[in-house]
Amino acid sequence: MKRVRVFSSEMEANLAAEYLRSQGIEAEVRGAKEYAGHVLGNDFGTYELISDSPEAGAVLKNLEKPLAEAPTPAEAGFYFKKAVVFAVFAAIFLPIVFNYGSLRNLMLYRSTEENPGRRTVRTAIVLLAQIPGIIIFALVVKSFFT
Repeated sequence: MKRVRVFSSEMEANLAAEYLRSQGIEAEVRGAKEYAGHVLGNDFGTYELISDSPEAGAVLKNLEKPLAEAPTPAEAGFYFKKAVVFAVFAAIFLPIVFNYGSLRNLMLYRSTEENPGRRTVRTAIVLLAQIPGIIIFALVVKSFFT
């Protein structure tokens, strides 16, 4: 058996081996966990994927292809909805955390929305929705120092 590829995670190595087996190629994983993996509870180490098949490397190349395509406009609406929900939650629960989540989703929305007019209007809506949470946070902070 010859080495096909080396992985730093046991889970990745086993997934690759299972993929090869699903394609009718015998494969085996050999390796050991690093000391830090035992202490921290992770699976990092050096794991070799080995196989007798000469086409194992070529079949394994299929795993390197990206699975996801570019975001669709439908996803842009999803990011907008999340940005608005986080902005509303920021006024009620944790302003800093939810404002940050809202702004992160707003940035994802802006990167996926194709219509510039809709992008500008919805950005303004989300930014305006941030204001109550910021005011509440400022009042809470002020009450601690007065």
